[in-house]
Amino acid sequence: MSKKAILIIFLILLTVFAASAQTPQATPPPNQPTTPPTQQQTEIQQQNNNQTQRNNQQNQTTNPNQTPPPVTAPIQPQTPGVTPSGQISNPSTVIQQSPTQNVGNSGVAPAVLPDDPPPIAPNFEAPIRPLPSAERVGVDMMNQLPLTLEEAVTMALQNSNDIDTTRNDVQVAEFNLRAARGIYDPNIVSENYYESATTPTASTIGGATNGSVTQNRFFNSAGASGFSPYAGGTYSADFNSSRLTTSNSNATLNPQFPSALTFSYIQPLFRGRRFDNNRRQIEIAKKNLSLTDAQFRQRAIEVIAQVERSYWDLAYALRNLQVQIDAVKQARQQLESNQRLVSKGVLAPIDIIAANTQITTFEQSVYTAQEDVTRAENTVKTLMLPDRTAAEWS
Repeated sequence: MSKKAILIIFLILLTVFAASAQTPQATPPPNQPTTPPTQQQTEIQQQNNNQTQRNNQQNQTTNPNQTPPPVTAPIQPQTPGVTPSGQISNPSTVIQQSPTQNVGNSGVAPAVLPDDPPPIAPNFEAPIRPLPSAERVGVDMMNQLPLTLEEAVTMALQNSNDIDTTRNDVQVAEFNLRAARGIYDPNIVSENYYESATTPTASTIGGATNGSVTQNRFFNSAGASGFSPYAGGTYSADFNSSRLTTSNSNATLNPQFPSALTFSYIQPLFRGRRFDNNRRQIEIAKKNLSLTDAQFRQRAIEVIAQVERSYWDLAYALRNLQVQIDAVKQARQQLESNQRLVSKGVLAPIDIIAANTQITTFEQSVYTAQEDVTRAENTVKTLMLPDRTAAEWS
């Protein structure tokens, strides 16, 4: 078979397949959508059925041989449908719209807007008040005291009650240490006295000349004792001397001068040798002294820090007061500028009200700044001066 014959057969088959593909096929008709009855239609149908049943019951009671009429089924509401050709089926059916459906506002007239409200005091202008006064209660503005930071710190250290209290604590600790060390001071004692004794004697053997013997004695003693600062020992030294005279005729030595010298040292071998109670008290006193000295330095540092902080707070408060006063002046200049621009039609009248509001706000800030200055001054005075009766307080 030649190539031409094969090509002809292929073209014939292709033509047959194309013709079969273009043949129309019958499509099944679309299912008509059914719309369920509304609640109102269902209630009406139910009432009709109930009325029919009551009528049938009455007929049966009057004529029992009569056959009852057939019961009608509820009528389904017909809804318009669309045929495959595009026509509407059941054109007599009226489509009822539920209250919840949107009807549209295309035919409703727009609401009428109210008129502008009447203006309230259109020509009102707030009176221009003078600048807030810088005078404060209890402060003489004509008698000001220039004060540097070094002078403020010096006055605070001299007049601070807390500094005086801690300084006294340091002195008390020093005295306690000196008292603890005084345990090693020698204890020097001296005793002197004179005595005279007359003893009656009935016999001449006793040496009595006039029936009695008189004996006079003058006694003197001196000594020293104390604790050793090393090894916990104790020492003592005593010297005694006396002069004795008597009227006894049998005495061969008259007057007599008896004397005695004693010295003793006691050294503990174990207990109290390395560290005794006296040295313990001294070490405690040293620690207390160093502690109170550190507390004194700490309190002095705190006072100096408080004075410096209060000093710069006062400087800031004074600068802030000046800034707030300048802000009031600039706000008033802005008000005058806004009034000129409003008269020319460049700005709206509301800008004048805004400028007045800004002026009132800045004036309130001035009063607040004055209160801050008073508080800062009182803080500095409290730290610097001993009490409110000082001349610098006012």
